[in-house]
Amino acid sequence: MPLSVLKRLVSILLSAVLILAAVPVPRASAAGEIPFTDVPKNAWYYNSVSLAYQKGLVAGTSKTSFSPNGTLTIIEAVTLAARMHQMVHDGKVTLQSDPFVWYESYATYADRNGLIYTSEYWNDRFEPITRAQFVKIFYNVMDSYDSKNTVEAGAIPDVPSSDKYSEQIYAFYRSGILTGSDAKGTFRPQSSIMRCEVAAIMSRMFQPELRLSITLLNPNGPEKEPDSVVPPSAGDFSGVPGLDAPVTEDNVFAILDACDPDGAYLLRESALRGDNILMWWGGTSAITDRLDTAVHEQCHAFSIYNGGWNREAIYLGDESHIVVTETDVFNSLEMAGSIPEDLRTFRYSYVGTPETNLASQVSGPYGLLNELAAYCWGTHVGVCLYDYYAAKAETADQWVEYVQLLSSEYYAYTEFKYFILQYLLYAKENDPAVYSGIVNNTEFCAAYSAIDDRFAAEVDAVFLRLEQLEKHLRSEGHTVFRRDGYFFIDGCGAGTHTDVYELLSAELEKPAYQEMNAVLHR
Repeated sequence: MPLSVLKRLVSILLSAVLILAAVPVPRASAAGEIPFTDVPKNAWYYNSVSLAYQKGLVAGTSKTSFSPNGTLTIIEAVTLAARMHQMVHDGKVTLQSDPFVWYESYATYADRNGLIYTSEYWNDRFEPITRAQFVKIFYNVMDSYDSKNTVEAGAIPDVPSSDKYSEQIYAFYRSGILTGSDAKGTFRPQSSIMRCEVAAIMSRMFQPELRLSITLLNPNGPEKEPDSVVPPSAGDFSGVPGLDAPVTEDNVFAILDACDPDGAYLLRESALRGDNILMWWGGTSAITDRLDTAVHEQCHAFSIYNGGWNREAIYLGDESHIVVTETDVFNSLEMAGSIPEDLRTFRYSYVGTPETNLASQVSGPYGLLNELAAYCWGTHVGVCLYDYYAAKAETADQWVEYVQLLSSEYYAYTEFKYFILQYLLYAKENDPAVYSGIVNNTEFCAAYSAIDDRFAAEVDAVFLRLEQLEKHLRSEGHTVFRRDGYFFIDGCGAGTHTDVYELLSAELEKPAYQEMNAVLHR
């Protein structure tokens, strides 16, 4: 290796060690003493910096400087979170910098202990971390948080309860780890976080008696917390057929009745009309392998039975549905060419590969909405089966099969939502009459809004189930980690398709799609 390159690597490594607290635990000093000349004793954060330093959780940017107003990158925050997690759970910090890639040991530890999923942050790891991202990562350091404060949903001015990181941020406020940057409790989620704030958060997490009191009330009344899409667990599954049960109607309904009443309803409606619901198993699969497929496909049958010619019956849950009468459309193939090559994901064929009788093509957005609903209820099956698997699964392979089941349909949410909105944007530009008929169809707008909200909640539940599963399996002694879109259990991985989900989620954040979505939700 050329000497110049070696010197540069040594310089980078030394800088990382100083900045990131990737140094050995500091020697004990007089109570409260710290060597940092830029942290005056009258500073509001002095005690926090002192505690975090004494515990070996943070270090300075030099021997005598802490740089309290400095910021952190994502990978630096991950390093701190890994050290704190080890301190909380093991009573000491033994993690050290890797001699070649200084952060590798910390990132690996954080990934394997559920603090982060490496792929989630990998491309941006050297970017400054936002306050919201910091809280999301550090929330996973502790197993639970006791609430001491009243903070109503929607009371934090810049964090609505529907926000991506609201669960973690509100938990920190309610437990007294955060109180906001002003009397109103403003959080500033997209701002960078300062090192002095980091020390304060870590100290309050580590030492609960340092946590603060605050009351935040929503002047408009508390926002309604999102309803859980998961029905109450049956609790005792001793009388429910196991994972190796034969595929019979009785066994299918016994499992769904215990876990997923909506799925049971859709299949029972079809069976009562004479449908062979077991056809989806093909005679060879394990009983849980095709439960989601059966519910998905019979959701289409439900639409036909309760809708009819040129009408879609969109199932909404709780045995209710909306009948949507179709207006004039053009074939989805016409707009498929407007979809960029890099956004033509797995299910692009639903709009881009010619099929004579495919409803997602010949019925335009009405057929696409039908698919969106079917994938929603197929996803719901996997979400609902978690407790059943927790009671019945005996091997890592069975849990891998559950991950496959849970992950197989959820990302269709972004695909079909994108297809619908892209269709309408194309129609608005190229066929205003068709566009007007669709967006002024109150039945369509109501059904789309309901399924869009429901499916979004199902996707959130999928990610929650994966987090629950990771913690559960680790507690049972399994080796579990996620990387590059795969969920690994004892060396065997199942794809979670996060690449497609993240790709189209980012596209749907663009103003044109947000505005069109708002038109349908009006």
